[in-house]
Amino acid sequence: MDNEQKEKVLEALRTYGTYKSACFITKIPIEDIKKEMKKHAVFRKHVNEAIQEGRLNVTDEALDKIREYVMNPPAKTDRNQLTAAIALANAYLPGFKGTSKIEGKIEHDVKVISSVPRPDYKQLETKVTVSKEDKDKLKELNSGKPITSIDQAVNEVVEGEIVNENR
Repeated sequence: MDNEQKEKVLEALRTYGTYKSACFITKIPIEDIKKEMKKHAVFRKHVNEAIQEGRLNVTDEALDKIREYVMNPPAKTDRNQLTAAIALANAYLPGFKGTSKIEGKIEHDVKVISSVPRPDYKQLETKVTVSKEDKDKLKELNSGKPITSIDQAVNEVVEGEIVNENR
């Protein structure tokens, strides 16, 4: 890129504040601008400053549009323009939307109404065995997946109960 192209890019960035609009106006691809920014630190600095200035310009224009609607409301409001101006002001002007303030704090407990009970494995001294019919029933409840261990059956079954049987 030559100096003339760089100046055009910087001017477009100062006016509109985005790479896309600068590329559209100057007909220079964004890849070329980014390559040039990688090569030259001074150009990168100027581009960043131009983007900040462009964002301030866009914000000022948005605030002017909002003031125009507030001070001299037209007979019929163009809500598209007003909404766009508010969106730009929210995006680029810190604190435009206002700040959120937490007034109070609510603490509460949640009571579980229904759940699948899990056994306390530390208290179980006897080995849990499951009959062939019970395994088939658990397999059916478990959507047909094979059960490889009793622990897996307890953790994957949606509803069910394991019975201690010594067989």
